Amino acid sequence: MKIIHLITGLDAGGAEAVLVRLVLNDKNNNNLVISMKDLGYFGSQLTDNGLRVETLGLNNWLNIISGFSILKFAFIVLRFKPDAIMSWMYHACLFGGLIGRLLGVRNIIWNILGTNQKLSQIQFGSRVIFLLCKYSSRIIPKKMVSCAQSIKSNYLSHGFKPGVFEVIHNGYDTEEFQFSMSLRDKYRAELSIKEGMPLIGMVARWHPQKNHALLIEALDLVKSHEIDFKCLFIGEDINNSELEQMIKSRGLHDHIFLRNEIGNVPKIMSSLDLHVLSSSFGEGFPNVVAEAMACNVPCIATDIGDTEIMIGDTGWIINDKTPQEMSKTIINALGLMKNKNKWSKLGMKARSRIVENFQISKMVQKYKELY
Repeated sequence: MKIIHLITGLDAGGAEAVLVRLVLNDKNNNNLVISMKDLGYFGSQLTDNGLRVETLGLNNWLNIISGFSILKFAFIVLRFKPDAIMSWMYHACLFGGLIGRLLGVRNIIWNILGTNQKLSQIQFGSRVIFLLCKYSSRIIPKKMVSCAQSIKSNYLSHGFKPGVFEVIHNGYDTEEFQFSMSLRDKYRAELSIKEGMPLIGMVARWHPQKNHALLIEALDLVKSHEIDFKCLFIGEDINNSELEQMIKSRGLHDHIFLRNEIGNVPKIMSSLDLHVLSSSFGEGFPNVVAEAMACNVPCIATDIGDTEIMIGDTGWIINDKTPQEMSKTIINALGLMKNKNKWSKLGMKARSRIVENFQISKMVQKYKELY
């Protein structure tokens, strides 16, 4: 089959990473990826692997006002003659769905991966698009898909069309995401982490959704128990004055590292002993949790999205999103970490959960059935 994947952009992000994994591992279909903006972070990775990628330049006002982007998309659709158009995230859903329908494409699929927010948490412009998608969901898409049960429930509660909504959990290449002692030793040496020092980490961009403040307050409480540790905050825009001041005010500047890098996730995860996700809203099926688990790293996560489904009995879920509850859970985890045999078994159990339930091959097969 010939599939067009239309996505808002190809910058570093969860939905973008899932799209890349899907098309690179789908060897049976002819996949064409179209970014509504530019090539972004993932564009070159796709083209280097022989995937065709087109851009519409909708981040340029001239292209919007002139209608060039719309005409280019229409031309691509007419030339490619897709069997299905899958639009990723709701801006692309509305754009691709409307134009695809007008051009006679009947098999329109909306892929709404990671938006698990209340309307009040969405910017005004995006809120308008969201509401337009809600009303047009009854006439445009043949099917809708999300990566998390919590997202499906959220959208149905907002009035999206029931009965055509499916859940396909994200899948992961567990050959790529696996523990490496050499990568661990190398990265910990770069950070000057001494042997035996617990290294906690949170891989997340700087954004209110990620709630770095919760983890910082919790770490302050852990420090008050005279427990030694280091923590790595790593992700897009992490090196910023607001976060630095937050850390300094708690006296945690000797405990926390800030790194903006987002490449080589297996290296980062392998260096960690414990991964924490302190998000307060908006998560669906957070990739970083699964990627950490695949690298034998036990996880603590707030009860947001499908984190409980992901972690199961291989880590900890924070229901009471308070610094006190978070710090108590971290202290318990660090205590268990002292028993190397039990901690190693817990890490292997975490990896096994990803291997058994969230393999990339399972995700690709479910998308093939969806088309």
